[in-house]
Amino acid sequence: KPEPESLNTTWTMDLLMKGAQPNEPDSYLCAAYKVTGDEAYIYKFEALADASTVHHILVYGCDGEAYSDKPVWRCPAMCKSYKSTILFAWAKNAPPTVLPKDVGLRIGQRSSIKTIVLQVHYGKSFPVCMFFSGNMVIYQIFVYFLSF
Repeated sequence: KPEPESLNTTWTMDLLMKGAQPNEPDSYLCAAYKVTGDEAYIYKFEALADASTVHHILVYGCDGEAYSDKPVWRCPAMCKSYKSTILFAWAKNAPPTVLPKDVGLRIGQRSSIKTIVLQVHYGKSFPVCMFFSGNMVIYQIFVYFLSF
């Protein structure tokens, strides 16, 4: 009979700002990711970002659909229902966040978190030419999952 740990599956989800173009200082931009599985548990967050351009990053969970179906949108709102939960916060080049052993944030279609929204608060704007020259600044969060 296999041990319970051997039945566990781990994987990562990359949350990217897909083509975000902050053209004014203090821009708040969001991107959404639908959670397709029935149930999983987040146990680690790792941000690939730099405090010289990003003030902070928040990862939200929505109980349904994201506020917008665009790849990136200006966001005061994250979720269509306006019911959101903050799952993770990053600022000032913080190290990865690892939850304690046997602790995880439950997400999936059988949970109250069905969509994940990445919100980036850009501290400054970027020139339009930067986006057309192939030097686009992309920020990313690695989210680590465990399912049973």
